Amino acid sequence: MTRTLALFLLVLVCLSATAFAQDDGFFPEQRLEELRREIVFQAPEGVAPPVRPEAPVSYPDLSALRRPAIVAIGCALAGGLGLLGYLIYRSARRGRSPSPAPEEISIGTEALAEEEMVRNGVDANLLSRAESAGEYSLAVRLLYLNTLQQLNAAALIRYRKDLGNRDYLHQLQGHSIRQDFGHLTRDYERYWYGQYPLDALTYRSVRSRFHGLADGLPAPPPTPAV
Repeated sequence: MTRTLALFLLVLVCLSATAFAQDDGFFPEQRLEELRREIVFQAPEGVAPPVRPEAPVSYPDLSALRRPAIVAIGCALAGGLGLLGYLIYRSARRGRSPSPAPEEISIGTEALAEEEMVRNGVDANLLSRAESAGEYSLAVRLLYLNTLQQLNAAALIRYRKDLGNRDYLHQLQGHSIRQDFGHLTRDYERYWYGQYPLDALTYRSVRSRFHGLADGLPAPPPTPAV
């Protein structure tokens, strides 16, 4: 009995599946379309249809934007960041005050003939102009050349254009001012050739050392009468 009932249910399921597998043949499609046209729902008078509240949006919705709008916004942001970077860079450049290079001397290189300065001394007006213009590395060079002139005039060194600073130090071997002149030589090479930053306060300290050396030099020998 149980086996027969199970066989009957299996046949019934197969028949149902076959009926559903057909292309909706169990109900005429034309009649279904007629019923759809006949049934028209009318809401009761005075009753407004329910309105579903919209969920709050916590972030900007860019889905409605077209690609050109998104590209324009991206370009505007990139331009703003570029402008900000340029302003920061320009501000940093304004904060710098590098010493002028030797080839940028505003008073003219024709006035810097080394041999003439060592022979006749440095023009005080030229040194004053360099200090007033803030060209302190040039002023150190002028002080050094003037010191060479004083040492040469006092017969402590023998100046020649082809000699270097170390040669003059060697000529002062055993002299009391050799160590001080060595310090001034290092200052000269540091600020003129090395172009290290030199502010007004540091320059005044270097200038005082040059003046101190000059004050300790012996008087030049008298020039023989012709």
